[in-house]
Amino acid sequence: MQQRYFVLGAVAMVATLSSSAIAQNITSATITEIIEGNQVFIQNRRARINETARQREQVRTGEARAELRFSNQAIARLGRNSVLTVGQCGAQVQRGSMLANGAVPSCSSQVTAAVRGTTYLFEIDDDGEESISVLEGEIEVRRLRSNNDDDDDDDDDDDDRRNPRRQGRVFRVRAGDRLIRSRRERQTFIRPLSDREFDSVLTGQFFRGYRRSLPGRSLDRIEQVYRQRFPSRRFPLRTAAATPLNPNRGHFTLTVQQDRPQLREVIARVSLVSRRGNGYLPERFVGDFLMPINRPVQFIRGLNPEDRVVVRIFGPQGQRLLGYSELELLDDQAAAFIILPSRRDLGLTRTVIGLDRDRDGSIDRNERSSYYSFFTRLEDFENDFLSARARFLSPDEVRDLEFRDDVASEVIPFDLLVNYPPSFTRGTFTVVNRTVRVFGAAIEPILRTVPFQSVQPIRVPTNRLLSVDVPVSILRYRR
Repeated sequence: MQQRYFVLGAVAMVATLSSSAIAQNITSATITEIIEGNQVFIQNRRARINETARQREQVRTGEARAELRFSNQAIARLGRNSVLTVGQCGAQVQRGSMLANGAVPSCSSQVTAAVRGTTYLFEIDDDGEESISVLEGEIEVRRLRSNNDDDDDDDDDDDDRRNPRRQGRVFRVRAGDRLIRSRRERQTFIRPLSDREFDSVLTGQFFRGYRRSLPGRSLDRIEQVYRQRFPSRRFPLRTAAATPLNPNRGHFTLTVQQDRPQLREVIARVSLVSRRGNGYLPERFVGDFLMPINRPVQFIRGLNPEDRVVVRIFGPQGQRLLGYSELELLDDQAAAFIILPSRRDLGLTRTVIGLDRDRDGSIDRNERSSYYSFFTRLEDFENDFLSARARFLSPDEVRDLEFRDDVASEVIPFDLLVNYPPSFTRGTFTVVNRTVRVFGAAIEPILRTVPFQSVQPIRVPTNRLLSVDVPVSILRYRR
């Protein structure tokens, strides 16, 4: 059963606007920016900046992202692996996601959106379920009957009861809210965006890396909505993270800590898993580092936000596996800490990472929205370290930990015990509440050896900060 919706911006216009009249406002779309590669196509032909898609022509992205300026001067940003056609109801989204700003009418097989001066995110997931998240402004969603809708009246009654902002077959979606149409549950509902969802949009692919900000006072209006919804949180876009060419993006310091040191030093095996498009490149060995407890190492260059860094902790002789963690890198310089309990046989680690804009080796106390904390625990690691597994613990599992207080630390500025990066909790590469192999069969052979067997660990000095050039280090070991 196919269901369609009208999403209408100015309430006074809903009686007079039609999809054909709306579509006349947009006759073309010009590509103004391409990010992360060159996989942007017009009619399946690779496109370049300043090339224009005309009415009924398709714009498609692969692993790249693109910004379009329509003939009415409104803009849209296409996410990775997205498809839209110009001129059918304005911008017909067929797959993926689009951030629209200004008078960008849009539609899909289920939704027609006519908006004025609104910023909203239109998404179609792999199962064909659609959502509209309004960052500023207000829209109305009107569901139209099809010939097959007679059996759907019960769903309408359910929707009316669930949504106090529904009047008949119309939904009103306000700033800071998300409308979701679930095909599986045959229901449409509106709910508020959570702080993490809002942060994920503002720090994600539709804002990060673009040379130009949204036009006019769009960001001011989005910030006003954000502050009204989350008064205790810092607005993510008023930071250096919004600077496209931030030279410190992805850089981080790594410190292995013990609150009551039982070890003088450990070996940290560091490797990089770079983000590319909707996936990751194979894990690459950066180096083994013989690190004094509570002494940081700086990692620079060749790093980007959303890259993951894998850290395996060994005892100082390299024969005993002590812990495992993964980090997701941030939009600016970060400080990362892997905290070990006093008892070595637990296989427990706590990982904490947050922004360190002043580069003093500590997490900035005013950057709560970019602070993450989580726990991992080794399994099957006592006899053969190659068979070891690591579990990323859920909040409930952390609350039940007997030695939780043993991994407290003065470096932690916030009271959040468990706060995972969004990509750790949902999507294809989620790790939360899962067990992963510490030494997978597909990783580089050097990563499956014990320290000292293939390479000599780099000794970290105690009297100065060691700075590691990541690409240089990767190439050194590949030779």
